[in-house]
Amino acid sequence: MGTKYESLEAKKAAFYDLFVLLKQTPGKSYTVEELEEIVQAYLKGIEASE
Repeated sequence: MGTKYESLEAKKAAFYDLFVLLKQTPGKSYTVEELEEIVQAYLKGIEASE
């Protein structure tokens, strides 16, 4: 298990990745449901790569 610092850095990296994904379609508005789907797909991708 990592340190608190490593955990914080991993969370920051994950949010940065999500922001990059969302910025790929400027001007698009997302519903709460769409954001939930994006986050779930992102997390499943991380789990699959471990």
